Amino acid sequence: MPVNQQKTTTPLAGQVVRVADVTASHRDEMYRLMCQYYDNLSRDAFNRDFEEKDWVIVASDPQDGRRLPWRAALGPSP
Repeated sequence: MPVNQQKTTTPLAGQVVRVADVTASHRDEMYRLMCQYYDNLSRDAFNRDFEEKDWVIVASDPQDGRRLPWRAALGPSP
């Protein structure tokens, strides 16, 4: 990239959500999103892993509201 050209970025909107508060439709969306990036991910394996977590970090594009790849974590509340 030329020195005089700067890359622009859009800040993300983020939220930490308890796994117990994730709706069924949001969970379905998370599974579909994971399948875009990982081959051979069964729904059962996804559910088992998801249910072991305590929190989900949800990122979205503030311009269009589109959810981005998410992260789930174990541990005490943030």
